[in-house]
Amino acid sequence: MEECRVPALSDFPVEEFNFESNVMQRMELLVLNTLEWKMGSITPFAYIHYFLSKFCKQLPRKNIVSIIVELIFATVRDTNLMGSRPSAIAGAAVLVALDRRLTRQDLELKINALSLSGFLDIELPDTENIKLPKRIPSGTCHGFD
Repeated sequence: MEECRVPALSDFPVEEFNFESNVMQRMELLVLNTLEWKMGSITPFAYIHYFLSKFCKQLPRKNIVSIIVELIFATVRDTNLMGSRPSAIAGAAVLVALDRRLTRQDLELKINALSLSGFLDIELPDTENIKLPKRIPSGTCHGFD
């Protein structure tokens, strides 16, 4: 992967050091290799299949993922939720898609029950003003408990 415009070394003023372009390129590659070239931000979509496997014992209906995606988009439109973890948004979307009757407290309990380490511990913000998709079928996974 090459840069479209390589910055001049004079763009990196350092008093005591003189970096050559090959040194800069090696440093860039070292950082990228350390990150395993994963520079994208994590979104709720990365967690959909994980939560489906945890919350749904049987194979869910085919359209469940599209319902979950709609819920995530509806949730992300609310600027109050931008501070929420992507895993919390995805977990809540999966649970609501599987059972529309769940309360906010039910969502918190089910998601927090997944992790003893606290990785997924969440506290859902006030979500009363979020406009969710109108057509969300309930009971899309028969093995959901």
